[in-house]
Amino acid sequence: IKESAMFKQAYRNVCLIGPAGTGKTKAAQVLAALWNRPHVIETCSPDDDIDKFIGRVMPKTDGTDGFEYVESNLENGWVCEIQEPTILKRSSVLAGLNAIMENDSDTAVISLPNGKQVRRHPDAVVIVTSNADYDGCNGIQQSVLSRMDLVREIKNPSVDEMAERCKNQTNWPDASDSNL
Repeated sequence: IKESAMFKQAYRNVCLIGPAGTGKTKAAQVLAALWNRPHVIETCSPDDDIDKFIGRVMPKTDGTDGFEYVESNLENGWVCEIQEPTILKRSSVLAGLNAIMENDSDTAVISLPNGKQVRRHPDAVVIVTSNADYDGCNGIQQSVLSRMDLVREIKNPSVDEMAERCKNQTNWPDASDSNL
């Protein structure tokens, strides 16, 4: 993924699917570190609306009355991880991001009813992570998947691989040791 930066069309949309604990979020954190960009997480809940992802009006936090517009994480050059979009009740919420998930920064824009345009920063990276086969999850819409530059299923590691990881992390001399 990092090496795609040399491509004319660098990877900017990635989907990682797999069981909990396989390292999807860790992979997003590592990629953010490799690109030297902040990593932000938007964890989905069933009742989320598209405003969560494209910016929203929130009460001011400076102690004054009123509201302020909080821009979308996609408007920054950050790595934005969208966790568990398959639990959204309205599958159209993620599909609503299709326009901003275009890789061409000139066309990656969503126009809001008030006339404001939300533009994806050309360096923004979207990483969708999902435990798609869990109870209560919906599938990821094909229109969303078609905008992904890379889709990878991450499987649970084998027992031997886990033993090797433990050995490497703890410097345990013998992975076959029954005390491991």
